[in-house]
Parts: sequence; structure tokens; C-alpha cells
Amino acid sequence: MSNILAEPWRFEFPYTRTAGPTVGKFLLGLQQKKIYGLRMRDGGILVPPHAHDPRTSETLTEWVEVGTTGFVASWTWIERPLPQHPLQRPFAYALIRLDGAGSDFFHVVDADSVADVATGMRVKVRWAAERRGHISDIACFVPIAADDNEDMSADVTVDDAAPERHRFDARFGTDYNILAGKALSLHLRGLQRRAFVGVRGPSGNVYFPPNGADPLTGEAVGDDAVTLPQTGTVVRYCIVNIPVRGQQVDVPFAAADILIDGADTTMMALLQGIPHADVRLGLRVRAVWKDGDELPPSMANVKWFEPTGEPDCELAKVEAYL
Repeated sequence: MSNILAEPWRFEFPYTRTAGPTVGKFLLGLQQKKIYGLRMRDGGILVPPHAHDPRTSETLTEWVEVGTTGFVASWTWIERPLPQHPLQRPFAYALIRLDGAGSDFFHVVDADSVADVATGMRVKVRWAAERRGHISDIACFVPIAADDNEDMSADVTVDDAAPERHRFDARFGTDYNILAGKALSLHLRGLQRRAFVGVRGPSGNVYFPPNGADPLTGEAVGDDAVTLPQTGTVVRYCIVNIPVRGQQVDVPFAAADILIDGADTTMMALLQGIPHADVRLGLRVRAVWKDGDELPPSMANVKWFEPTGEPDCELAKVEAYL
């Protein structure tokens, strides 16, 4: 496995959440160290609140403040917290029935050990020292016996924005480890030394960039590496006029599928060094590399392709890839 490239990766996208009048009032209440719910038709108080009764779908309008203490209805212990967890020490996730509430509230219980957590135990809110109208304004719940007379938070200035205008930034993300595999590792290590390395599959085709399996036979490709020229032919292209968030290239720009000489599959790359009106099928191009003595194993090492000045490839050969 030492020859297989691996890299930690985080998939993430940010967004702005508009809470709306119901959740907005609940969150602004947390900023004031108050917990609000909505009365359901059966008389129970729904916490956290929803705009509609979960049983009858009726619109709920009667707000009720519930307690900041309650009991643990059920729980699970997290012995080894991950980076995204709210506490970086062992803790419990729990469903908590707040005093006066008719539904359970999912949150964190900060206890010294798993032996200190039990169904039915009494807990109270530990407020965050700095509150912003977010669920994290409740830092956690703690066993009541552990801090009966202790004030766990400081007073702060409260944002009195209307609930329906309450907004906050959020991020959705997940962390994972990418294993490139044998074939792709050969390819990426080639790019690290400014070389195009493909892999010959069981079908006899040379794949660049290579996949883990031969698409014609379904069999795994081996380590039959093939070093290819750094020239190729444009077999598809488009002129991009719409900017994309995070894009490093100004629009308009040309992008193309390029069939590297000696390969049987294409790669996508930018085209530079030619007016957009002159980009065409069959155009002969060559790779332009990033500067630097030490390059990472990355496709970004190829900045773009530019025309070689050779005569165009015959369209009959290009059409096989259209």
C-alpha cells in the first residue's frame, strides 16, 4: 500500500439559513436564556417548536416558556469524539424532556463518565458564555447535582431582531480519506515529475487518465504503465461564458476534451494561446506545465494546453470520439 496515494479530504458547502418566525423566535429565546415551545392540540408543549402540530397538522400559535431543567429520556455514550462533535471529551447524546414540555429535546449531556449518566437522571442547561441566537447557545446539559447553585453563564447583549429576519451562516461538510488506487497513483506520480503516464488495460487499450477497471472488460487494470507524449488532439470543446463560484479562470475561456497521442481515452483541460473563434476539432495541442522545482501529485500541474502549430488531425479520426 506504500505506493498508493492517499489524501484527507473535506467535502463542504456553506449556506445562509433563514430561520423563519417559528424557529426564529425559539432561537432568539435561547439568546435570552429562555426556552420556548408551542402548545399542541392535546395540550403538550412541542420543544423545539414546529409551525404545525405533528399529529393533526394544525397551525400552532400559542407560545409557552418551559423550564431549563428536565430529565434524560434516553441516551447514548460517545467515548471517542470526532472533530465535528460539540465536545472534545467523552459525552452523551440524549433525548431530554424539559420540565413542562410534551416532547423530547435532542442535545448533549456533559458528564464525567458513562457511569454518571442514567435514564431518568435530572439535568439542567449550561448556557454558552456568548450567545448569538443559535442552538449552540445551549452549550450542553449537565447533571443537576453537579452544579445546583452554580451560574454557568455571563449576561450578554441580546439581539432583538424580528424572528422572521433571523439568519445565520451554516456549513454542511464531511471528512473522508481518498485512496487513489494503484492505476491513478501511477498517473498522479507521473504528473509530479511532468510526465503523462497511462495504464494499459486487459483489453489492450491505454487509459489516460487511468481507471481502476477496464471499461471494456470490467477487469481490474494492472500496473502496465505507459509513458505517453505530451501532445494530443482536440476532440470536443466548449467556450464557457458563465462564471462559477471559486473558479480561478476568468470567463470566457475554452475547455476541451483532448485525446493524448497513444491514449484511447480523453482528458479535459483548458485551452490557451488561441482566439476562441479559432478553436476547432482536430486542433493539435501540447501541455503547458506549472513552474516550480517540486510539484505535488496533482492534475493541477498541467496549467493548460496550447496549439503546437502542426496541421490539424483528420476529422475522420476525431469523429470516432464524438
